[in-house]
Amino acid sequence: MDERPQSDESLNESLADVPPSPVTAPPLSASNRGLNAVTVIVAGAGAFVLLAGLTTPTIGATRSTKLQWEERNLQIEQAVRDAKSCDAQQQ
Repeated sequence: MDERPQSDESLNESLADVPPSPVTAPPLSASNRGLNAVTVIVAGAGAFVLLAGLTTPTIGATRSTKLQWEERNLQIEQAVRDAKSCDAQQQ
């Protein structure tokens, strides 16, 4: 009952004493390289389309803002002309 089972010698061996085994990557075939190239090109084109789509509303907003500023400038010019004509009539 007090007997312990014999421990295996390999369990007591330190992993520092075991040399590492090299891991080699599988060579890429020509078709795999072509597929990777196509994947990268499609991903880049998709990112370009998404970014271009994000700037499209900005272009419209910029045009709208420009038109609003032009309209506001015309209103200011009209107010200045009206003020000058009122001053001329009072004198």
